[in-house]
Amino acid sequence: MAEERKYWLHRITGGENGTILSAPLLRNHNLLSIGWSFLSKREIANDIQEKGLDAIVKVYKEKGAEWSRNAFNLLSFIQKMGDGDIVVVPEGRYVSIYQLDGNKIYCNEDILQEFLNEVGVKRINNKLTINGDGIDLGFYRKVKPLAIDILRSDLPDGLYRKTRTLQTNINISDVASEIERLIHTTSGKKEIKIRETTYLKFVDNLKKSLDEVVEDESFEERLENVLSFMKSSLLNGVRFEYTPKNSKTQEINLYYDSVKEDIDRNVETIKQVVSSYLRGDIFTSIKLLNDWWDTHKDLGFPYAPVHKDYVYYRTRLKEDNDKVIFEEKDLFHVPFNKRGAVTTKRYSLPGYPCLYLGKSIYVCWEEMRRPALSDFATSALKAQEDLFLLDLRLKKRMYSEENCVNFLKMLPIILACSMRVANEKDNFKPEYILPQLLLHIIVVKNQNEQEIEGVDNQKIKLGGIEYTSTAINNDFDFINDKSVTTFYLADCIVIPVKFGGDSKNKYCEDLIKKFLIARPKYYENEYIKDSLAFIREYISSLPVSQNKIDVTSKPFAKKYNSSYFSYMENSWKDSDFKSINVK
Repeated sequence: MAEERKYWLHRITGGENGTILSAPLLRNHNLLSIGWSFLSKREIANDIQEKGLDAIVKVYKEKGAEWSRNAFNLLSFIQKMGDGDIVVVPEGRYVSIYQLDGNKIYCNEDILQEFLNEVGVKRINNKLTINGDGIDLGFYRKVKPLAIDILRSDLPDGLYRKTRTLQTNINISDVASEIERLIHTTSGKKEIKIRETTYLKFVDNLKKSLDEVVEDESFEERLENVLSFMKSSLLNGVRFEYTPKNSKTQEINLYYDSVKEDIDRNVETIKQVVSSYLRGDIFTSIKLLNDWWDTHKDLGFPYAPVHKDYVYYRTRLKEDNDKVIFEEKDLFHVPFNKRGAVTTKRYSLPGYPCLYLGKSIYVCWEEMRRPALSDFATSALKAQEDLFLLDLRLKKRMYSEENCVNFLKMLPIILACSMRVANEKDNFKPEYILPQLLLHIIVVKNQNEQEIEGVDNQKIKLGGIEYTSTAINNDFDFINDKSVTTFYLADCIVIPVKFGGDSKNKYCEDLIKKFLIARPKYYENEYIKDSLAFIREYISSLPVSQNKIDVTSKPFAKKYNSSYFSYMENSWKDSDFKSINVK
């Protein structure tokens, strides 16, 4: 049999988003895949099996498709690859070896809807999409695994050279003896998970799922889709890069199996909390989330530190009757005697003042839904002591293996708190249920001075929440500015007030001790003073060899420090920060 069968190298495809589906299909359902989604019909597959290339040429003409030599890959996949043939599949730094199991060809209509739901894929008119983007998969073959996850560096020379080809499908029967020896020597070894998805790509795909809003889809259905997509994405592993202090960047691969118990428990809690709330049983929602908190508080919550002398920003919109210049206290939290003005927001309890700050003026502007720059005032606040916040961000980097593990365990909570609002005009927004209940718990725990176990076995008190703004999009090139390393443009923090002390005070004594504030500034005034100052400041900050620059060029526009937001932030470097005057 070994002399008769053929040997193939085949790359699982599907376009930019294809591996989200093709990898778990192969790993979990033993289905090898190829593209040509626009031809995915049983009658077309049967015709190609019977008539070969003539059938492909015919259907191309019928559909008005432009002919490509790549179609020979489809011919090999459907007609030339036969039952019992051996298929080598490259997967990143690894290869796996399978055997074709039968000659039946499957199409998109044959893929179980239950599986598509697991990976967050939709089937529309027999075509597959994820987050609105097409997946170019159309035909599938059943296979049996023979040897899984062999490092490419361990391959024999002949087979290694074959894996470097970029073709989708090629006959490699000339290295059959090498493949047979490899199957014999590795088939009994323990399976090694693949390194397929990097953390940043993983987060990017999660953000797309958070932003997807389908008409007439309920919030519970959206939430279910997001959480299912998260779990399916983890099946194939996520490669984290983390940088310990005073050390080189290291890597770790994490998989759903390694954090399954915690993730499943958190997913179930989220569903129960939301379901109870929507049924009007808010008491049960709070109890469920409070019980979850008390169970996890000694296991290591991910937290974000606010170090002494960190600077944050706060903005306030001028109203029609605001004729006076704002004082420092006007840019602090809503005073207690005006708590009736505190409305419901994502991290806001109606009537309960909180201090909201952004790590950039840009994110403050986005959170205010982009008002005219002439209509708002801005101030900078400097932390006077170290604080700790519950970290609900989709972070860009990690600092330890423990950070990576804790992040994945908390990921269901983070995602449920980060879903884009489907209907901005609605008074009730179900996307706010979990964020508001979490803030409620932190308010109560904070008042009671409750400590939790931090990720580094450090006893800490969580004074608020740090989160990633959902208002950010890619309208501005500087969102992806890799040179911004000291802070994240999209990060916000919320710190609820604490009651106590002199009941006559309008402002929280605890927050007054924690933050100093600088004199508020107005964009309009700063621009009138010197409209080109920010350009000169940016150019002067460059090395001498680079200080000739075209400010209309793309590289200039892509740098955050070339924006007026950055100029305003830098204008506070030498400012006088002082305590809030409560009188």
